Amino acid sequence: MRRLDQEDVGMMDSMRSPVVLVIVYALSFSVAIRGVFGPCVEWCPRTVLWLVFGLQLVLLTWSLFLRHTTRWLSPYFLAQTAIVVFLSWTIRKENMSILFIPLCIQAVMLLSRREGLQWILGFTVVMVVLQFELYGVPMGLASSFTYGAAFLFVGSYSFLLAKERESAQQSHTLLLELRQAYAQLKEHASQAEELAASAERNAIARELHDSATQMLFAISILSKTALMLLDKQPEKLRSHLEQLQQLAQDALSEMRHLIAQLRPGGQSKKGLLPAIQQHVDFLERQHALRVVLEAEDEPALSNEQAHKLFRITQEALNNIIKYAGVEEAFVRLQVDEDKCVLSIEDEGVGFDEEKLTLAEESMGLSSMRERAALMGADFFLSSAPGKGTLIRVTLGYCKKKRV
Repeated sequence: MRRLDQEDVGMMDSMRSPVVLVIVYALSFSVAIRGVFGPCVEWCPRTVLWLVFGLQLVLLTWSLFLRHTTRWLSPYFLAQTAIVVFLSWTIRKENMSILFIPLCIQAVMLLSRREGLQWILGFTVVMVVLQFELYGVPMGLASSFTYGAAFLFVGSYSFLLAKERESAQQSHTLLLELRQAYAQLKEHASQAEELAASAERNAIARELHDSATQMLFAISILSKTALMLLDKQPEKLRSHLEQLQQLAQDALSEMRHLIAQLRPGGQSKKGLLPAIQQHVDFLERQHALRVVLEAEDEPALSNEQAHKLFRITQEALNNIIKYAGVEEAFVRLQVDEDKCVLSIEDEGVGFDEEKLTLAEESMGLSSMRERAALMGADFFLSSAPGKGTLIRVTLGYCKKKRV
């Protein structure tokens, strides 16, 4: 016994399509009306014919609208075949073999191709025997060819209808799977974006602790010292106030830098190259680092793509300042017809790629990888102790926009 799977359920739904129902019931009712009101053998009362036709329609309706295991199909086809044989012998003026047509449709739609073909062949054999027995050789042969062709046509049409329904069901299932995969991908992208934002907030917090907070603490100490010197050693107050002023200016510059990191979108909206150039100018003013920017074309990027590439550049240059121990870095932007390549390189101390997990945590490499992945770009990292570090991001399908 085999239970109906999703494909079988789809075939049963095909059986209940308007076209199939009209064909099946039109044939059954037309044959029943002609049979009941037409001539029949004397030994069979018309009440019996009503009951037999009624049973045939009940079985047909039951098979069309109820869902079962496939075990019921063989007894059902045998019972319907017996009804057709009985009606053929009882109502000789009407050819009852036409009732095999709905059975051929059901055999194709509810069974496998092989089993359906076997049942159609069985119906054809019974039909041929009935034609020869009831109408003799010449008429029986002609009727057999006629009904055989009808069985073949109906079976082929039903098979095509079933395959079309199966294809539609598979397309619907695939669509649902694609929607689910898209929802999961969207959720993953949202989580990755949130993780990247969290990593950036942590980096900003570290920057505040390591620089601005320390400067503000020093300002607080110097201001207290200045108050003490005001009463005891006023001649030394000037130097302390000058130090205090310098620290305040440094703290202000550092805070502006951190605010710029928190709000890079406005810069990247001007274009990737202007945003990078503005950040490079700021770094060169604040740190002993010369940045060589090599680019000829401005890539035609969306604001989101420019923003992500800018943040990758910003993070990489900040890492060079903190860890590379060099006075020069290189930023290259190459724009081709089908891609743009952003490279940030230094010739500093580098690091061991085997310890990449620790490096990612301390240098924000995971955040850079996630940003590249979110826009469908390839992220490449190469580094070795004493040989510097290279970060390369390749984004496909970029167009040139002449600067």
